[in-house]
Amino acid sequence: FDRLARALREQPPWSDFPIVVFRSPEPESSGHLLEMLEYLGNVTLLDRPVRKLNLATAVLAALRARRRQYELRDRLSDLEASVRQRDRFLAILGHELRNPLAAITAAVELSRRRGTAELAEEIGVIQRQSRNLARLVDDLLDVSRITSGKIVLERSIVDLSELAERSAERFGR
Repeated sequence: FDRLARALREQPPWSDFPIVVFRSPEPESSGHLLEMLEYLGNVTLLDRPVRKLNLATAVLAALRARRRQYELRDRLSDLEASVRQRDRFLAILGHELRNPLAAITAAVELSRRRGTAELAEEIGVIQRQSRNLARLVDDLLDVSRITSGKIVLERSIVDLSELAERSAERFGR
């Protein structure tokens, strides 16, 4: 019993292996047996002698449950694969966006230095939007690093008023 219980605990999360147990009906041991079987999980208990119909329906139910578990496993696997593909796509997208954005930012800075007063407003708009886009690309790359495990986030309690004060001081300069 202990080895069986240990093997069942070591199953993957999607698995709930169905078990059919035959027993001789002894009323005095029913409580103890039910306690033991509770730890096993998906157990069907059949008293001996077993009628063929009862055995057949128990086995069919166990097989149907197992089929559903395999379907769930396959769906989870497909979902994990699609999440990995999405994460790879976002990482590649972030890197591919960074190169043209760097060229745009450099060209805007050169235009601002050489530009005339008439173009100053337009160059300012391009410069601000390029910075916004650069922050978005950096955030996209950070998400990619987090999902790939290159960056580990640590949660902590933060005093929001203190954080707001520090932010105001930093950006107030």
